Amino acid sequence: MRIIVFSDSRKDDTEPVIVTQMFQNGLETFHLNKPRFTEELFEEYLDAIPKEYHPRIYIHQFHSYIMKYNLAGIYHHRRRGMEKDYLHRLQMWWYHRRRPDMKVSCSFSKLSSLYEVKEEYDHVLLRPVFGSKSEGNYHSAFPETGLMEGLKRTHHNVMAFGGTAYDKLETVFKLGFKGFAIKGGLWRTNDPFAEYMRIIEKVAELEKHYSQFE
Repeated sequence: MRIIVFSDSRKDDTEPVIVTQMFQNGLETFHLNKPRFTEELFEEYLDAIPKEYHPRIYIHQFHSYIMKYNLAGIYHHRRRGMEKDYLHRLQMWWYHRRRPDMKVSCSFSKLSSLYEVKEEYDHVLLRPVFGSKSEGNYHSAFPETGLMEGLKRTHHNVMAFGGTAYDKLETVFKLGFKGFAIKGGLWRTNDPFAEYMRIIEKVAELEKHYSQFE
C-alpha cells in the first residue's frame, strides 16, 4: 500500500523539517503543492529538504525546477482548457527530452477516466473519495459499487484522495486502491509527524491482515 503525503496549503516554516522526518521514517512519495507560493518561497522549501530525499518529491508548480533539482517528477494539471493543455503537453515533452527519467502524476474526478484516459502515469489520484474539508468541503463523488468495479478495470495505479485519514484506511484497502494520498488528515492534527507514524503502523497492520486472503 503506497502512502503519499501532500504538503499543507498553508505556509509553515516547520513543515520541511516535519516532512524530512517523514522521509527518514520511510515516506517514499511527497507532493509539494503550494499554489500561493512565489518562486522564491518554493525554492526555499526545496532547499530546506536534504538533497537525498529530492528523488521522492513531485512538484505541482514551477515545473522547470525538474531541471534544476533531482526531483521524482511533476503533477500534470489535467483540468486546463484544451489550448493550455496542449501547451502543457508540449512543455512536458521538452522536460522528458531533458529528463527521460521524469515521472508524471495527475488526478481524476470521474470514474470513467480510469479506463478512458490512455496516457501512462506513475500514479493517479482519484478525488474526492471520502469528501475533503481541506479541499473545499467536497462530498464523496463515487458510489462504492461503481468505484470497486472501476478500480478492477483500470490499468492505472490509483490512489485514494480527498478525506483520507487514519479512520478511512481499512476502507481504502477494502475498495481495492493501490494506495492513498493524505493532506488534511495529517496537517490538521496536533502533531502531524506522530499521526504519520500512527498511519504507517496501521497500514502495516492492514497489509498483514489482508495478505492472508490473497
